[in-house]
Amino acid sequence: MSSSVRCWIDGQFVEEARLPATDRGLLWGEGLFETLRVAGGRPFRLTAHLARLRDSVAALGLPSPGGDWTVAVAGALDRLARGLPGGSGRARLTLTAGDAEAGGDPAVPPAGPARLILTVAPYGGPPPRQLREGATAAPPPGESGAGAPSMPGHKTLAYLPQLRILRAARAAGFDEGLCSAARGRILGGSRSNLFLVHRGRLLTPALGTGCLPGITRAVVLGEIAPALGLEVEEAQVSASDLEQASEAFLTNS
Repeated sequence: MSSSVRCWIDGQFVEEARLPATDRGLLWGEGLFETLRVAGGRPFRLTAHLARLRDSVAALGLPSPGGDWTVAVAGALDRLARGLPGGSGRARLTLTAGDAEAGGDPAVPPAGPARLILTVAPYGGPPPRQLREGATAAPPPGESGAGAPSMPGHKTLAYLPQLRILRAARAAGFDEGLCSAARGRILGGSRSNLFLVHRGRLLTPALGTGCLPGITRAVVLGEIAPALGLEVEEAQVSASDLEQASEAFLTNS
C-alpha cells in the first residue's frame, strides 16, 4: 500500500474516496460519523467510538454495514495509522445509509448495506495560543433553540446547525461556540462537551437534555473525576450556571 493512501472505503484501500451521487448521505444527510484522535499510532478509545456509532445506527433505524465491520474498521485504521508522521493524526469514520433506490425517493427506507468511509490525516496539535491560555467559547445564540443540533445525542451528517454556531463564534474571535436548546438549556459546544465547576461540584449537561454522549466526557465522568475525588452532577445547565461557575472547560476526542 502506498504511503500516500489515507482512505478506506467499503473494505478497499484507495487513494481517494469517491461516492455515487445517489448516496443517501449526500442526498439527505442520512448517516453518522465519528472523529478520533490518533496518538502514537493508536486511536483514542476506538471501542467506545464504534459502540456509540452502533448505538446510533440502531436508534435511528439506519442499515448496518455487512460482516464483522468493527473488526474490519479496526484493522483498516491500524494500517492507515502506520503512515502518519510520528504516529499523530486525526481519523474520521463516516457511515452513510448506502445508495438510494432508482428515482431517489426519500420516502423509501434504506435497504442497505451501509457504506463505510475511513480517512486519516496528520494532526499538528492545537494552536499555541490555546496551549497557553485555553480555549474561549462564545455564548449560545439569543434565539431559543437556534443552536440545537438537528438530531440531539447523535453525530449525524446533518451538521449544519453546529457549523453555523462554530463559524459565528470564530468570526467573533472565539475558538468554540456553545449550543442551546429550548428554554435556554446549554447543551455544550458545537463540537465539544461542557463542564463547569460549580459550588465545589463538577456540573455537566445530562444526556437526557440532548447533549452528545461524548467519549472524552465519559472518561472524565467515569475515570478522572472519581480519581480526583470530585463529586459529579449531571443536570440541565443554564446560562446562569455558566455565569456563576468558578471554572469551565470543554472536552473533545
